[in-house]
Amino acid sequence: MKKQNGMGFLGIFLICTAIVLGAVGAMKVGPSYMEFFGLKDAISKVQASGANSVTDVKRSFEKQVEINNFKSISSTDLEIARDGNEMVISFAYPKKIHMFNNVYVCIDFAATTSSSGVAPPPAK
Repeated sequence: MKKQNGMGFLGIFLICTAIVLGAVGAMKVGPSYMEFFGLKDAISKVQASGANSVTDVKRSFEKQVEINNFKSISSTDLEIARDGNEMVISFAYPKKIHMFNNVYVCIDFAATTSSSGVAPPPAK
């Protein structure tokens, strides 16, 4: 008799299960990453707008929040500092994403407009 080659039912089932779990995970985590990149873009636009005071920065950011319907942070969560003549805007927030049953994915998001990638300490 010839030996059969190929994949069995159990192998196909396990591969399909892994693909489905990966796709469901990506669909649940994806929107949080899209919102983070939108927030990052929003603070870059606010900085590029040339806002000179903290209130101008917060007002411009609130307009971006209204336009893009962001839910994770508001203008009160921004850390605004001055680095020379440049306004540096930063934010950081945790996001807890429910996967299934009692399984959650926790992600810490943080971004800054500083050219060095590190936000200066807030002015006191």
